[in-house]
Amino acid sequence: ALFRDELQAVFGDRRVNEIAGLLGSFMGLAPVGTPLVQSLAMRPEQQMELSRAVLARFLEEDARQNPRLYVIDDIHLADDESLDVIARLRADLGETTLVVITAARPELLVRRPTWCRAEGSHVRMDLGGLSALEMGVFVQCALGTKTLAQGLAERAAIECGGNPSLLGELLSAYHEHGILASDTKDAWLFDRDRAEQEGPLLSPEL
Repeated sequence: ALFRDELQAVFGDRRVNEIAGLLGSFMGLAPVGTPLVQSLAMRPEQQMELSRAVLARFLEEDARQNPRLYVIDDIHLADDESLDVIARLRADLGETTLVVITAARPELLVRRPTWCRAEGSHVRMDLGGLSALEMGVFVQCALGTKTLAQGLAERAAIECGGNPSLLGELLSAYHEHGILASDTKDAWLFDRDRAEQEGPLLSPEL
């Protein structure tokens, strides 16, 4: 019901039932048995093509009412069909106040070497790891201290490679394993010997 209400607000009275039937698959919703959807049931390629076009129109109409920013994280984990939909949006969207940000790890380019080379207005930005100074500031803010525990920054740099997400996970792991402990309200102790004994604390999946 919420999905249909949103479509009604964007499209007005323009055949919302059929639009819901086409866009529902993107939401994991059961298809609405409209005549159009039923006629396309035996033509999945045509149905997907039409669904992509309607999705683009929905995003355009929504952005005409208010500028929109969409952020899609970890798209390297998406299936091929989802990647196809995202890639096509760059070419299908017209002139509208809408920005789509997609974030991925480098392995996406192994699956899709031509990513960000398709039609449409887009910019690719490659983000490197944190510098030693930035990592130090990150740790200070995370621990709420102005002084870094001796050896912590050097060891963290080796294990997380400057990845801020992994650095946050690593600090939690250090604390959980007793490698990083608070000495006073504003100071922390880092057990370098124990860190060496424990070895890498982050799983390969991270």
